[in-house]
Amino acid sequence: MSLRSVGTNWSLDLLDVFSSTPEVNEVYGSPNENIFGNGRPSFILGKISREGMKEYVKKLHDIGKIFNGRSRPSGFRSMT
Repeated sequence: MSLRSVGTNWSLDLLDVFSSTPEVNEVYGSPNENIFGNGRPSFILGKISREGMKEYVKKLHDIGKIFNGRSRPSGFRSMT
């Protein structure tokens, strides 16, 4: 089985999709507003508060998924 890293737009509906898709092992995301940029168009990202992000990541962990907050899949090299 090939494992996948997928981006989130912070939709709670995606948690059910992630939970029922064993190939997804990692979810990445970042806030819509980020002073460093995030490599993803802001209109794709849902607006979420810092507290909302914490709750979302906890729910991901509860369903056995890893959260990567660097805004790119872990297999990608950082440009810094």
